[in-house]
Amino acid sequence: HDMPLKVRKCRHILTKILHLIGQGETIATNEATETFFAMTKLFQAKDPLLRKMMYLTIKEMATLADDVIIVTSSLTKDMTGKVDLYRASAIRALCRITDSSMLQ
Repeated sequence: HDMPLKVRKCRHILTKILHLIGQGETIATNEATETFFAMTKLFQAKDPLLRKMMYLTIKEMATLADDVIIVTSSLTKDMTGKVDLYRASAIRALCRITDSSMLQ
């Protein structure tokens, strides 16, 4: 049984992560990867601000984490969905996590 997301707490944590990255803090690859995988649950969130912060954090952590490709299906779903807010952010995040070698 999944616990419901605590939207305010999630937004607060994402804000802290983005602040650390913005301040130039070094985040270990394993920490970044674990955080990245934990963020995949946030695709369930309906809160627009939390979703925007999630996309921004995905973009910023894409170069720090391993196996970022795991979120491509969720991003693709949002990119082709009906919610314009999600679509634009998903496209930007997807562009950041993909490179030319993945597209071949």
